[in-house]
Amino acid sequence: MLSNPHISCLIVCGKESDHFAGQSLLALAENGISILGGSKKDYRIRRSDSLS
Repeated sequence: MLSNPHISCLIVCGKESDHFAGQSLLALAENGISILGGSKKDYRIRRSDSLS
């Protein structure tokens, strides 16, 4: 989505999976990401219920 400027919205719908993909997308949009341990390779979605 970030690389295509023609996409302006994302609709999240349907039953949530065991991986919390929908909740993670919504948390990413609302809260952004954080970098853990000062490593630019270790990004996490803030306030996500996902296990990883």
